[in-house]
Amino acid sequence: MVRAHLLLCVCAALAACVAGVPAPGPGVAITVAPLDLPGVTNARYRLEVKNHSGQVVVDRELTADAYGDGAGSVSYVAPCDADDNDNTVTLTLLDLYGGAAGDAAFAASDYDNPGPLTQTVTCEPNADVAVAFDLTIARRANQGFFDVAISFDNIFCSAKFDCLKDPGDPSSTIDLLFNADGDRDTTLVLGFACTGGLGRAETWQYLDDLDVVCGADAVRVDVGAGVGVLPAGAISQTSGTQNPLFAAAVYQGEEALSGVDKQYWNVALGFAGGSDCVVTTRGTASDGSFAATSTPPGTTWPFIHWNVALTDGAGAIICTQHPVNDATCPASGVCVEYTAIDTPRSFGQAFQIGGAPGLPGEPVEAFTFTPCGAVGENGPAQGDCDAAYVGGTLSGAVTVTSGYQRWTVPQTATYRVTARGAQGGDTNTINEGGYGAEVIGEFALSAGDELVLVVGQDGVDKAGCSDWGGGGGGGSFVTQVAAGGDTVVPLGVAVTPLVVAGGGAGAGDDVYGCSPAQDRAQYDGLATTAGSGGGGSGVAAPGDGTAGASGGGGYAGDGGLGASQVTAPRSFLNGATGGYYTLHIGGFGGGGGPWNDGGGGGGYTGGSGDALGQTGGYSYNVGANPSGTDGAWPGPGQVVIERLAAAPATVTVNGALTEGDPGRWSDGSVAATCDGYAHPVGGEVAADTDGVYVIDLDGAGGTFAEVAVYCDMTTDGGGWTKMESATHPFLFSGANWDDYNGATPSGENYSGLYLRTGFEDAGGCYTYRFEVADAGDWLSTRDHYTVWTQCHDPFTASTNGSDYTFVAGEEAVTCSGFNGLHDAYQGNSMASDVDTTDSYSCWYMQVVPTVQYAGSKYLDGYGVAYLQRQWQSLWLR
Repeated sequence: MVRAHLLLCVCAALAACVAGVPAPGPGVAITVAPLDLPGVTNARYRLEVKNHSGQVVVDRELTADAYGDGAGSVSYVAPCDADDNDNTVTLTLLDLYGGAAGDAAFAASDYDNPGPLTQTVTCEPNADVAVAFDLTIARRANQGFFDVAISFDNIFCSAKFDCLKDPGDPSSTIDLLFNADGDRDTTLVLGFACTGGLGRAETWQYLDDLDVVCGADAVRVDVGAGVGVLPAGAISQTSGTQNPLFAAAVYQGEEALSGVDKQYWNVALGFAGGSDCVVTTRGTASDGSFAATSTPPGTTWPFIHWNVALTDGAGAIICTQHPVNDATCPASGVCVEYTAIDTPRSFGQAFQIGGAPGLPGEPVEAFTFTPCGAVGENGPAQGDCDAAYVGGTLSGAVTVTSGYQRWTVPQTATYRVTARGAQGGDTNTINEGGYGAEVIGEFALSAGDELVLVVGQDGVDKAGCSDWGGGGGGGSFVTQVAAGGDTVVPLGVAVTPLVVAGGGAGAGDDVYGCSPAQDRAQYDGLATTAGSGGGGSGVAAPGDGTAGASGGGGYAGDGGLGASQVTAPRSFLNGATGGYYTLHIGGFGGGGGPWNDGGGGGGYTGGSGDALGQTGGYSYNVGANPSGTDGAWPGPGQVVIERLAAAPATVTVNGALTEGDPGRWSDGSVAATCDGYAHPVGGEVAADTDGVYVIDLDGAGGTFAEVAVYCDMTTDGGGWTKMESATHPFLFSGANWDDYNGATPSGENYSGLYLRTGFEDAGGCYTYRFEVADAGDWLSTRDHYTVWTQCHDPFTASTNGSDYTFVAGEEAVTCSGFNGLHDAYQGNSMASDVDTTDSYSCWYMQVVPTVQYAGSKYLDGYGVAYLQRQWQSLWLR
């Protein structure tokens, strides 16, 4: 994103104006924030001031190289008309330039110009009135994640909306989500991905809820309602009665690009059809969060406007593939627009992942398992799931054998597992089969753990009003491979169950309830646990002589075989297939085969297939924070596994400042320096208490071992590691600092200078703070101090201050003046601010007395009196 700062003074006096110099009279001071996008070295603007009558007071062009810093910042003084208020000030960006000379114009297609920006001001005859412009320009990025990328405030984003696989083939619809019949059907896909690039920590995305309008009918999709297939309540009817969507799903996550915080927020819409349909929403991104999801005040901020026509008046799909800023913009498509400079825009939802964790216990990544389009008594094949999961978080990560889905946990964390059983089969057009149960539990899983899943499939429907009932819905099972567990016969692996969600029973038919309508709830899968994993009972022969249905398969026991069934449903451990007889089929996951009765639902304990009393399967849950709901899930089963954000590590520092209980992160790890505790980058809670902490300069397994040091966490932002403290002239008066290595870090006389090579090995630049005080103890306020930065090892290199930068405090001016910390005179036993060319008489200016002669006169450079008791300390950050 390009930001520009322009300083303009609009004067009431009509005298000539001087660049960068405010006029000595009334006027209007205009500020615009500076360009900070790499490669932009100049900008050209048009400034126009008009009075209330519309007469032009000023109209001229300004360039940054002539009126500012050459990189976008401009200063200018112009008149305004105080006799005819209000005045308008209009700023227009004409061109952006690059190159060392600032004369290589960027193509207009490389960025989106916000156009004229106008503010109304009252021109005061005896005062200056401030007006602020803050331009944020969306510029095309030289990388693409979907089709075309744009940059927002150094955040690189990509956006699209696709309806067809091949834009030239109207029949090439994207069939992704399942319709009410359990078939994949037309799906429209909104893509939105952003990254802050290498080394950037916070990428935030913002998105409004999505509207689909088809004439008088309209629905709104809550894009923050969760991940995976959204519940029915997330799609609300906002006008009319017809819902053009049969389903919607949200996919959020983080891409595994090393060092890059790249996240995506994609929405899939199952499109049922309609005429004159249009989809709309808006989104943007930022490097760091917006307050209350609103763009900053006083800025013009780019955002993406999805405004895509889906169908024509006859209901034919006219949407194809729409990358950001394609030829249809700005009238329609996926287009970049800008907020008004005086009107911040709020967005409905916000999403951030990767660089900074979500709130503890909130999902940050989701893995959604489905039957992969398989129907009937047998589970999916490998190819089914490869196709179903392509492009999502499970792409290429699931191995399928005999319908069982095997998945390896990618990251150690707490996971929320939601299992949903499949619906039982319907009969005729009146009676629904029971809905599947929903069961939720949380589990601590480690990277490399393997899970074995069965996702329940619907029982087969019976369309007419005779012959048989609906098949039992399959249960959904989540198990973990564990030595000594129960053997899954088709796989030959041992597992232990985590959660099981019972499937619904099939609806009855013929004399068993074709009319009147049955109460579906009696067939629902049950979230409670009953039995010990056995199969449900089947019907041998009802009293009226008709044949009976099978009970559902359980975790360990097969379902009971109905009198007219050929094959009983199998338990999870024994194949998990549904029961069947010709077309009388229960769903994979142990659904019972029907006859006149509906088949029992599969589950931890299978449901019954008894005459007029078939029941859904029972559930199982050994997770933390368990919950469950009977009959919560219509359609095919589902398992959603969400990785939850961990509670951020905290650090506790002992209040007594002793070394017996030094601070470290609550997960047992340590930071490299005190600054690592004060300004953590891994999501931990920043430490803000002075005290003793454990650091490890080069990490676990490195040359340096963990060591306790004293950290100042309150001065100037904190993060200071104490390198030495001493009373003068006691410590270092003719003594070697090695004598005080490993002394009590919180004590008076201490040396941590033995750690200096660790800081040297870490490389880079450091900030030093040296303090001197006539005080009661070393923790008291030090009156005299010097703060500076330098980029060399001060204890072994004699640079004579060549890379020294003074920051704050007192800077000595005698002799050669203060010039940083470097080795001088005594080899690496002494480091001072004295150049090697200075005389010995300048030694009083030395900063670190690693060897110090008796007598406090060597501290005179800090304005202290002769022979006073002085405390001194050196800190490094």
